[in-house]
Amino acid sequence: MARIDPLPPSPPRKPNPALDMSEDEIRRLIGLSGAGTILKSVAPGLPPSKAPQAKKGELKPSEVPVTGNPTLLAQLEERERAAAAAAAEDADEPGEVFQAMLLIIPFSFLYLLMDLLVRLQYGETPTVAGEAGRMAQSIPLLSIMIFYSSRHLSHILTTVLLFFVSLGSGIYLIHLINHGAYGKVIQSAPPLGTLWVYTVVQLDLKWAVAALVGVGAWVWKSGEKIVF
Repeated sequence: MARIDPLPPSPPRKPNPALDMSEDEIRRLIGLSGAGTILKSVAPGLPPSKAPQAKKGELKPSEVPVTGNPTLLAQLEERERAAAAAAAEDADEPGEVFQAMLLIIPFSFLYLLMDLLVRLQYGETPTVAGEAGRMAQSIPLLSIMIFYSSRHLSHILTTVLLFFVSLGSGIYLIHLINHGAYGKVIQSAPPLGTLWVYTVVQLDLKWAVAALVGVGAWVWKSGEKIVF
């Protein structure tokens, strides 16, 4: 009778963390790292070209829902929200500058127009050099005021400040025209007029109407003239 030798014992299987993971852990790892990482863990010798490709209509490995770890999900959602907020903040910066420029340009020309009209009213002949010098002094301050007031326009403190500036500039401009000296009117009327118009434009309708009613009430009470 032939002698049958017993089979040698099979070598112990080396532990493979990828094969010992549960289904939920594998799905979560696929969603975070992609299929390439899983393939390298399960079959290190498999070339990248042999990686299974998703068929039409099937979810890609990175699209498999992440389940089984609420803490990890919360961290991922928080990172996505932070990245979206940072991107939105970066996108808003050019918008603020552009919005300010839309106001700076017309109000700069309004200041120039008022300066020309006041000087012509008093018989002066404006010069290009003189107007350029006055514009160079006034436009930077006007631009800073427009930029920051537009940036914080939704704040209630900005609205209240613009209301009182509108009220004060309107009253003082009318008083200056009625009682101011020649040189004082030429120097102060253009910036005051520009400031008054700007505050009325920036205020909400009810605030702007309230400021104009306040100026009108002061004119009626004091007996000042607005038509000459």
